[in-house]
Amino acid sequence: MLKRVQNALLTTAVLLLASACASTEPAGSTIEPVPTATQESNPVDSAQPTPATRSEPIIRADPEPVAADDAWINIATVGGLDSIAVEHIQNTLALHDIPVGIGGSVMYGVQVPASKAELAAQLLRNDPLARAHVHWQPPRPASESPVELLEAPRAYAELLEEHPAGTSLGGVLRHDYVAEKVEFAPRVTSIQRTTLPYRAVDGSFQDGFAFKIVMKQADGSAAALVDANFQVWADGAQVTFQGGSAAGAAAGVTAD
Repeated sequence: MLKRVQNALLTTAVLLLASACASTEPAGSTIEPVPTATQESNPVDSAQPTPATRSEPIIRADPEPVAADDAWINIATVGGLDSIAVEHIQNTLALHDIPVGIGGSVMYGVQVPASKAELAAQLLRNDPLARAHVHWQPPRPASESPVELLEAPRAYAELLEEHPAGTSLGGVLRHDYVAEKVEFAPRVTSIQRTTLPYRAVDGSFQDGFAFKIVMKQADGSAAALVDANFQVWADGAQVTFQGGSAAGAAAGVTAD
């Protein structure tokens, strides 16, 4: 009996001692875990592009100059209000010595020389930032390089007689822009043509053309100068003016 009482007292003393030791720890204290070497203090979502994950552009070691007669073609479009995307595309292509023209209204066309179109499209398609903003369209290949149609300067009236309405060049010569400049620049000094194949309404493939025409004053001088670009298809029935320039008398400027 006495032994059982002694054991009970000993057990009670042990419990009281453990309780007293626990009461000496500050209230609410915790032991902070020690971070391991594999823990990251600022984890980053690996799916998002970061400077560490973006591939740096490879600058071509053998840039080639663009020929003066190299046709410019459209390889893509980008939103007209997306100024940052436009800046990014211009600078990306510039790193590879690729000139680029970007312009339009609601949507901007991205134009590059035909000789560099394949490389430019590849660079932009491989660029994660460009892919997010650009609408792609395959380059339309020209079937030939620009061809000079005149062996020597000709009078506009002669060419008009030789190329009637219903022909591609005839459609260009009769366009309002050309007709209104003839008074000042009746001598045609150059006509360049580039063939642009397309699919017609009936499903067949036809040849459309891009024309560049240069006209000067009757004596061949540049006192009046007209440089105009057109696209023609449907055997000359469809003609669109693609822009041009006029100088001197053809632009309404007269000498003092």
